[in-house]
Amino acid sequence: MVNMRIGRVVLLLLATGMAHADTVNTRDSSSWNGIVSISGGVLRLAATFRTGRITLQFGANYVRSIDFNSATYNPGADPSRLLPRPNGGAFSGTIYLQNRTSQTCGSITVDAGRVTCDGKPAPGVIRIVVGNGR
Repeated sequence: MVNMRIGRVVLLLLATGMAHADTVNTRDSSSWNGIVSISGGVLRLAATFRTGRITLQFGANYVRSIDFNSATYNPGADPSRLLPRPNGGAFSGTIYLQNRTSQTCGSITVDAGRVTCDGKPAPGVIRIVVGNGR
């Protein structure tokens, strides 16, 4: 009985930890895993590499899509010196929801796993495809 409770607690903690993991896919077909936040036209990805945890920054012009999934670790080297500087342009594009619908957004923000589309909460987002503007 105790083992079952411990197992349930471990599963709950794993599910909670995985709920905010994200994968950023870039226009040059690279991808990195971590935790995304988007504000002020800059995407920040808190990522873990062999050398430790760092924050990568991306502009909307460099990001192709964001997938919300359970991936958190990056097996490669820290790419921060190779990334172009964020341009500060607005993150716009299409959000895809768990209920199999999509919505076009002129302004997308992400904070603590919550996605906002044009200033309105968008629950259940599983993917964001970033456009070059509207």
